[in-house]
Amino acid sequence: MHDDAIPTYGAAIDQHTTGHQFLYNLFGKAGVPRTGWTVDPFGDSSFTAKLNYESNFDYHVIGRISWDERERRRKDKTLQFFWENEYTNSSIFTNILYDSYCTPSGGSAFNFEGGFSINASNIASVAAEFVNIVRNQYEPAYRTNNLLFPFGCDFQFSDAEINFTNMTLLMNYINKNKEKYNMNLKYSLLTDYLDAINPKANKQSWPTYKKDFFPYADNDKSYWSGIYTSRPALKDYAREAERIGRTADALYSVARAYNKNVPSSLFSNLLLLREANGYVQHHDGITGTEREHVITMYRDYLTQGIQAVQEPQSVCLSSLLSKQPNKNYKFHTSPNYLLEASTSKSVPIIVYNSLGWKRTSYVNVTLARPDVYVTDKNGNKIKSTVIKSSSSNTYDVRFQADNIPPLGLDTFFIHFGSSSINKPTRTERELNGEPTKISNDVYDLVTDGISFKIKNKKTNQDFYLKQEFLQYDSYDKNDQASGAYIFRTKSDHADLLPTKPQITILDGQVVTQIKITFSDQIKQIIRLYKTNNNDPITGECGFIEIEYQVGVLEGNKELIARFTTDVKNNGKLDTDSQGLYTMHRTRNAKPLSDTLWPISSNYYPMVYSASIKDDKNRQMLLVSSATRGVATLQDGQLEMMLHRRTLQDDARGLDRPLNDTTGVNVKLRLFLDSVDNLETKYQTLRPYQSLNLNFPLDTFFFSNLENIPESSEYDDFLNTRFEPIGGLPKNLHLLSFNQLSMASLGEQTLLRVLNIDQTGSDAQVDLSGVVGHDQLKLKNHQETFISANAEKSGRSSGVLKASVSPLNIRTYLTEISK
Repeated sequence: MHDDAIPTYGAAIDQHTTGHQFLYNLFGKAGVPRTGWTVDPFGDSSFTAKLNYESNFDYHVIGRISWDERERRRKDKTLQFFWENEYTNSSIFTNILYDSYCTPSGGSAFNFEGGFSINASNIASVAAEFVNIVRNQYEPAYRTNNLLFPFGCDFQFSDAEINFTNMTLLMNYINKNKEKYNMNLKYSLLTDYLDAINPKANKQSWPTYKKDFFPYADNDKSYWSGIYTSRPALKDYAREAERIGRTADALYSVARAYNKNVPSSLFSNLLLLREANGYVQHHDGITGTEREHVITMYRDYLTQGIQAVQEPQSVCLSSLLSKQPNKNYKFHTSPNYLLEASTSKSVPIIVYNSLGWKRTSYVNVTLARPDVYVTDKNGNKIKSTVIKSSSSNTYDVRFQADNIPPLGLDTFFIHFGSSSINKPTRTERELNGEPTKISNDVYDLVTDGISFKIKNKKTNQDFYLKQEFLQYDSYDKNDQASGAYIFRTKSDHADLLPTKPQITILDGQVVTQIKITFSDQIKQIIRLYKTNNNDPITGECGFIEIEYQVGVLEGNKELIARFTTDVKNNGKLDTDSQGLYTMHRTRNAKPLSDTLWPISSNYYPMVYSASIKDDKNRQMLLVSSATRGVATLQDGQLEMMLHRRTLQDDARGLDRPLNDTTGVNVKLRLFLDSVDNLETKYQTLRPYQSLNLNFPLDTFFFSNLENIPESSEYDDFLNTRFEPIGGLPKNLHLLSFNQLSMASLGEQTLLRVLNIDQTGSDAQVDLSGVVGHDQLKLKNHQETFISANAEKSGRSSGVLKASVSPLNIRTYLTEISK
C-alpha cells in the first residue's frame, strides 16, 4: 500500500494501476479488487479515499488514526462512515479498525506462534477472554452486530497451520455454545464482512466525513509528522524518477503509435521503472522509515529503472526524428562531451515536453565552458544567461524554450567560441546591511539576505517578508525520542542560526539571481525570470524562485526555513491532499487536546503546495519540488522543514536512529499576490505551476559528437520539430498517455484526463481531435475506471468527446495509430 502523506497523486495512481494490472493479467475479472486496505500508513489522506472510489471499490478500510480521534469515534460509534470529498461527488464507505490490524492484546492467549496452544483444559478460559474483548471493546464501538476481528500481526503466520488450527478450535467452541455466548464466528473476507453491513441500503443513517487524518499520533507526545521530511534525499529521488518515468512512457506511446517498427520488447524496460516507482511509494519506503540497506535497495531499484528507460527513450527519439528510415541515432540525457572543455562543435539540444499543454519555459544545460550562445532551429539567436556553477568548475546555460508542443519536441543549438555574447553583469560583495534590488515585469524585490520588501507591480500590493533558518533540538530522552517517525522538540522554540550572508548578484538576459551564502551548510539562490510569456497562469514572471542547498546537519538537529510576513492568517494554513486539491488547516485543531499543543501537532505534509492568506486580499503561496512538513505556528509565519538528523531511535519499529548524513536541494516557487487572483481568477495557477515545476522540459543530446550532422545539413537528416497532438484546455491535465499490455485486449494506450480546476466549470474536450492533430487517429476507445481493469462503457469507434467536472478524472483504453 502506498503512503498517504508523501506521494503525489500521479505516483499513487500509477502504483494502483501497476498493481491492479498485474492482478488483472493474472486472474482476469476475478482479480479486480472491491475493497481498499490501507491499514498501516501513518495517517490517511482524503485523496486515497477518492482514489479508491475512482477505482470502483465498494469499501475502504483504514487503521491508523490519532489516539484521541480513535477514542472519540469509539464513544460516538463513528468508526464507520461515508468518506465524502469536499470538491467532488466521490463517497466511499470507510471502516476504521477498532485498534490496529493486529490481534487485540490479550496476554499470551492468542499468540499461537509463541508457544501457546489451545487444548481441552484452557479452551473455556481462552473463549471467555475472546468474548470479553468483543463484548466490552468492539461491540460498544460499532453500530451493527457484525464485527471484524483481526488475527495476526507483523511477521506472523510464518506457521499458518498452527494459527488456523487454534483459531478453528476457538471458533468451533464458541459457535457450539451459542446459548452461553450468543455469538457466531466465521472466517471472512473483507467484502463478506462489509457486504453483511450493507451500508448503501440505508446510506443516510451513517455519519459522513470530509477531512483527512493528519497528523497521526499514537499518544500526546508522539506525533508522526517527522515522516513528512525524513530521508529527504530519497523523497527527492523518487520525485525525479516519477518525472523520468512519465517522459519515457509518453515517448514510447507516441513512437509506437507512429511506427509499429519501434520494438514492443522495449515495454519491459518501462515496466522496470514503473515497478520501481511503485515500490518506493510504500509507507515504509518514501516516508524514510526504513533501515540503511533498504534505502540502498530502493535507490538501486530506481537507478536501475532510470537506466533501463534510457534505451527506449533513445530508440523512440530516433524513430520520431530521423528522416532516413534505416538510419538510427543514439540519444542521451547527459553525454560526457558536454563537460569537456575541448568541445567546439555546435551541439543540438532536443527539448521535449511531457505535459499536455504547449509550454514556454526555461531550460538549463551544464557545460564545461562559458563562451557560448544559443540559437533556435532556424539559426536565430536566443537570449540566454551563463552562470558559474557553485559546486564545480562548470557553467549553467539557461535559456527560454518557446512554444514546445504537447508530447512533442523542438530543437535548439549551443554554439561555442563567442565570449562577447550573453556575458552577464556580475557583482560580488559581502553586504553590511545595505539592501540589494532585483526586478522583473511582476516583482520589485529588495533584500539584505534576511529581510525582503517585495512589491507585486500587477496588483500594486506590498509584502514584507523575513526569511530565517532555524534548528529545533531533537528530543533525545527515552520516554519518547524524536526519530524517523516521530518529530518531537526539546523545547518550545527553534534556535536561530547565526548568519552573515554573503551575496552574489548576477543580472543576465533571461534571469536575475541572488546567491546567498549563509554558511558552509546553507546556501540559497533567489531568481527572477525575464520572459516574453506574461500569461498569469503559465508564465514564469509571476513567481520568485528559491533554491535551497543544504549540507550535512549536526546530530539531533531539525532544520527549518521560516518565512515571517505581514500576511496575518489567523491560524489558517492551506496545504494539499497528495498535491491534487486544497486541505484547510487550523492551528491547534486536534479534537481532544485542549491544553497540550506540541509543535509537531501542527505540522502537515506539503506535497506540491502550501499557502497562507489574510482578510486584506493578500496571499503567500509556495509551490515545491519535494514533499516536506510545513506549519504556521504564529500568525504571519509559514515554516518548512528542510532536513532532519536524529541520533536515537523513536521506538516505532525501525530500531535505528535517523542518522542521515546526506545533503539535499529543494526548489520553491513563491507567489505573492491577491487572494482574488490566486484562488478565483487564476484558479488553475497552483496546479499548473506545480506540474510545470515537477515535470520540467526534458533535454536530450546525441550520445556521441561524431553522430551529429553539421549544422548546415542537420535539417536534411533529422526533423527539428515534432508536434504529435493538439493542446488541451488550461484546466485539463493529460494525466496519462502510456501503454498497457493487457492479457485480454493486447496493446492499449491508456489515456487519462484530469480537470485541475478545483471549483470551476466542467472542461469540454474533443479527445479525437486532440489525438488527430497531426497524423494519428484515435481508432477506438472504451471508458474504464481509473486502473483500467473494469469497464464503464462498451468499446466505440466514434468521436470521443469528454466532459470532465472539477477534480475528476476520465480514463480511457484506446487504440491510437496512424
